[in-house]
Amino acid sequence: MLTRAALCLLVLLVGAPALAAPPKAEARAKQAREDYEDLNDGKDRGSLRKRRTALRVVAQSSKRGLRKFVLSIARRSKHPEDRAWAVHYGTAYGDLPTVKKLCEAVEKAKDETVIEMLAQGLSLNSQPDVVAWLAGPALTEVKPRTARAILRSLSAKPRSGCAARVQAFLDAPAGTHGALLLSEAVLALAANAGEAARPALLRAAKYDAPVVRAAAASVLPRAKEADAATLGAMRELLLDDVPRVRQLTARAAGSKQVEALVPNLIGALSSKRARSRHEAATALEAITKQAYGQDAPAWTAWWQTKKGAPSSGVTVPTYHGLPIASDRLVFVVDISGSMNNPPKMRTRRVDVALTELIQAIRSLGPTSTFNVAVFSDDVAFWKRGSELASDKARSAAIAWARKALAKPRGLTASHEALSQVFARHADIDSVFFLTDGLPTRGDYISGAAILAWMRGANRYRQILVHTIALTLEKHDKGMIGRGEVPQQMQRFMKQVADATGGQTRVVRRIQGLVEAPKR
Repeated sequence: MLTRAALCLLVLLVGAPALAAPPKAEARAKQAREDYEDLNDGKDRGSLRKRRTALRVVAQSSKRGLRKFVLSIARRSKHPEDRAWAVHYGTAYGDLPTVKKLCEAVEKAKDETVIEMLAQGLSLNSQPDVVAWLAGPALTEVKPRTARAILRSLSAKPRSGCAARVQAFLDAPAGTHGALLLSEAVLALAANAGEAARPALLRAAKYDAPVVRAAAASVLPRAKEADAATLGAMRELLLDDVPRVRQLTARAAGSKQVEALVPNLIGALSSKRARSRHEAATALEAITKQAYGQDAPAWTAWWQTKKGAPSSGVTVPTYHGLPIASDRLVFVVDISGSMNNPPKMRTRRVDVALTELIQAIRSLGPTSTFNVAVFSDDVAFWKRGSELASDKARSAAIAWARKALAKPRGLTASHEALSQVFARHADIDSVFFLTDGLPTRGDYISGAAILAWMRGANRYRQILVHTIALTLEKHDKGMIGRGEVPQQMQRFMKQVADATGGQTRVVRRIQGLVEAPKR
């Protein structure tokens, strides 16, 4: 009979039996790779979801061959969403060599979705060598696009010891880094250095590039009782030449309830830009718990006495109950086949959508600029870009909408609709996005991937995307023939709105008169 010492010696000489066969996890990873390859041609939501699950399992493997497989998907897959998920899971679970190779692959990508997926993956990685690299030499070893993702990950997941590296990045000689990189560094420093970041943030508030000033504006106030230097910087930012900077400053003041800025926010209600007025009014309401909307005289009277003041009743037009607090906007309406539902009622979803769209267009002021887009399998626009809302333009847009919404058909290409709206309109600050179902067509179909695209594409533009989930579920139980549940679509729409600072509305029943097109 072998002694304990003899058994130990035998194990050392021939190896433990458990090491001779692949662990169960590695066997699952190999099977997941086979499953992925079997599903590679599927473009429907089910195939996409299964391939995503398979990629997650494969990415967790420690086998070199399986990690190379994830890298190959990230570099060469014909499915854009698969490439994005390979980057995400590869960086979330990979070792340092794998993470570095994925960073090199991402540097060649032009899609902001992949940059955002890389940032999310890096923020989830907990392997000591990866964490040490991110907090240490990473920023000096990678190229600009990857550096943006690394800084973004440090904002989402602070890493011990990285503040000095980020500060050194910010302190580099002028011209070393581009404005986008510097804005990401400002946000990362604020997340990792705490109060020690304040001097750098105050300098960033005076930077030439608006995107850097905007980043500083969003993180400068850290408490209700801001110091004099911070208050001075924010007062200047509320008067900035760039509307986006003013809007982010107002939002930050409201978020931290900085009462000392109330007079400045009241002054911002006189802005020529509708969204700037809206952000100021929202901040005032958050700070004071009063509800005077955009009525500057009422706010002034209340602030002087801290007593109730009569409001002159400044009103803002609405679209499906959401305030149209913008004069640089695009309406985006779903015309997929399911917009013909409910099938047993005379009034369809598309009829409700058309009625509200017509009323919203009619309510636009003459200084507003707008456009209208419809989408199903493809995307169509009323005009190539924004148009001034003259009487003639509003009438033309309504006539075009009646024709465009007359015969809904096809699938739901939500990502393509939103991405084309962003690409065509450089000057907008708000989008009103209406749909009745989950995305079913396009480069990105899953809600998580579309949200990643949204965060990446909108990070420096700060467009508010307001969403309308048109279910009419009180008249129609679910999406006919699709197996979809309205609650899933509502959750997706709320996530899109939340990701941009927008509002969401669920339309469950028909209310009021509906202006239906002839069938």
